[in-house]
Amino acid sequence: MTADELLAAINGLGLDGVVTKNLFVKSKKKRDDNDSQLWLVVAARDTQFRLDDLAVKLEYPKKCKFRFADEAILQSHLGVAQGSVTPLALVNDAEGVVNVAIDAVLAQSAKLHVHP
Repeated sequence: MTADELLAAINGLGLDGVVTKNLFVKSKKKRDDNDSQLWLVVAARDTQFRLDDLAVKLEYPKKCKFRFADEAILQSHLGVAQGSVTPLALVNDAEGVVNVAIDAVLAQSAKLHVHP
């Protein structure tokens, strides 16, 4: 389920709260020797950002690019398929290598709607 599908499903039910979107990304280079390069980014559905800007915010060198991680990496670390990325899948990260970045907007909301 995508963030837009979740919004459509709860629309009209009178539920308040912020619908989230989740991105599973990988940096092209390591920040340091301990960096797994894997990030689960959780943001408000309407938050817009560029992956390059996100890399800088997460203290990667300016020339370091983020890209969406391929499905094999997603499956091996979070145990879900593309289109089903959720912070709930972090329970499957047995090695604890996936870093998490949460949009500050979400901390201001009393209720969050995550998917699937």
